[in-house]
Amino acid sequence: MKKNKVETCEEMVGGVSSSSGLPGLDSLQTRKSVLRPVYPGLSQIKEQMFSPSFTKRIMIDFDGVLHRYSKGYQNGNLYDIPVEGSKEALTKLRDMGFEIVIFTTRVSPENNINHEETSKEIENYLQSAGIPYDRITSEKLGAILYIDDKSYRFTGNWSTAIREVILLLHEELESLGGEV
Repeated sequence: MKKNKVETCEEMVGGVSSSSGLPGLDSLQTRKSVLRPVYPGLSQIKEQMFSPSFTKRIMIDFDGVLHRYSKGYQNGNLYDIPVEGSKEALTKLRDMGFEIVIFTTRVSPENNINHEETSKEIENYLQSAGIPYDRITSEKLGAILYIDDKSYRFTGNWSTAIREVILLLHEELESLGGEV
């Protein structure tokens, strides 16, 4: 019996499935846009991932992914609780051998003159919540995967991408009370 791509992904991450009650994974379309498809050549990628010279890095956005950020930007304050399950998820990724890098424009010298102080505030926030990480950056580093609340997965087809991006923009702006 041939397995579909989603089932193969689930096996790779230890049985996580769309029926696990994770919020936002309630429709097939949502699952397709969230779960990364498994491509031919996966065995070579897995071999590279577990070779000593390969850095298994996952980049994780801070606001909206770890810091709940329910009121948006509030003068740079870290006012909200961590997103539910973030400690457990990052602990599992760390246990699987991944380097966990938190990325945020909050620590960018270009966007924040107090970037060093902000970096320490984020470190304290993560440590007090028990959320494991290896470092914090504002740079886009090479990684096996990015986890971000404001992203779109490009699959190589701009015709499809622009249609889907416009739909996503309409939904996002509508939720904020505006329009495109």
